[in-house]
Amino acid sequence: MHRNVSPDQARRALHDACAETCRFFDRTIGPIATRARTDTPDGVTYDGLLRRVMAWLHTIKKLDQPSDFQALHAGLRALFELAVDLTLLLRDPAASPDRIQAWEESAKLKAAERIVSRYRGQSIPAHLQAQTNYVSSHADRVRELRRTHWSRPGSHPPRWTGRNLERDARVASDLEPGAGFAAFYDEMYAQACWHVHGSTLVGVRGLPAGSFAAMAAIAAHEVSQLALLAGRQALRLLGCYDGITENRFAQHEKEIVRIQAQMFSEPPSS
Repeated sequence: MHRNVSPDQARRALHDACAETCRFFDRTIGPIATRARTDTPDGVTYDGLLRRVMAWLHTIKKLDQPSDFQALHAGLRALFELAVDLTLLLRDPAASPDRIQAWEESAKLKAAERIVSRYRGQSIPAHLQAQTNYVSSHADRVRELRRTHWSRPGSHPPRWTGRNLERDARVASDLEPGAGFAAFYDEMYAQACWHVHGSTLVGVRGLPAGSFAAMAAIAAHEVSQLALLAGRQALRLLGCYDGITENRFAQHEKEIVRIQAQMFSEPPSS
């Protein structure tokens, strides 16, 4: 943090930038996306991923207190994965919405089989009957999907690519130089996870409560950049990214710089 700027002053300016990015998605990116064709299976996936980005921005816009740093890092982590996924879909010939849908089915089967295993030899509660039905009706089909996409019919892959997130971040970095995915994973991802997980105090042990503002500021600083990258990739996948749209992104990024500069426009908070 700049020595003349307090952590809370930085947090407020960077959160304002996130809120402005949320408005940009609502006013500009969302309307552009509605003109794209989303009635195909691929279009449904691309549009759905974009809507998740927008939903996270709406959530993050509400997180305007230092004590919100944990939830901010949850949103940051989600936006990182969304940006990686959208980049792989755009740039990696081996990536496809079909694999995402297959992974979704595989994840459902894994969860349903866990419930069936838990109640083996017992009556399964009525509110869990849908999971039991899923196993009996879809297990063979989903195992065939696993065989088709990952060559492992008996196991559920860690991610839809068949790789873990670290490897995906490095592949996405190679495919989109300058996006910084590998650097983010190496330098920030572990800390984001520490602030999300509730089982230990790693990341906060021994720190005063005043440090929460700095942690919130760090998350907010990255949120806008990841959301804008994800938005660009989603619009490209939807076939509605052109020179006019790029100019709109460029103007918004100038506005973000202006908002962030506000942290230097007043004396640091006492």
